[in-house]
Amino acid sequence: MCSFIEYKDFKLVYRQYAALFVVVGIDQTENEMAVYELIHNFVEVLDKYFSRVAEKTQFSQPFFTGEVLHPSDHLGSPALDLLQQVHVLGPPELDAALQIMFNLDRVHIILDEMVLNGCIVETNRNRILAPLFVLDKVAES
Repeated sequence: MCSFIEYKDFKLVYRQYAALFVVVGIDQTENEMAVYELIHNFVEVLDKYFSRVAEKTQFSQPFFTGEVLHPSDHLGSPALDLLQQVHVLGPPELDAALQIMFNLDRVHIILDEMVLNGCIVETNRNRILAPLFVLDKVAES
């Protein structure tokens, strides 16, 4: 399977990770393999950041599955109101692609740290994520 497509005056370099496709358009003078590796590094940085976010906010943002718990499931306890009957799952149960979609501002910050004016300026994951960690600390306080 080829991950390079030529179209008119440029090439498309893409990689698929489960439900996530990353596509980059380049001109004829760019090195396809370097861009292919950039995509892989970008996805590794996303994975590192969003797995850390999921660990930190495991129960702070509830997501509802629609699975209803009935009052008979809790023998000996008082009757549950409608809100208490909904089973809540934390963000680790979400698909990674959904986390990326709901946090596009963070994805853009990561991309801005990696690429500037069309040139790769940073590949070190810790340096790329440093501004986001600062933003997260400010948001916590």
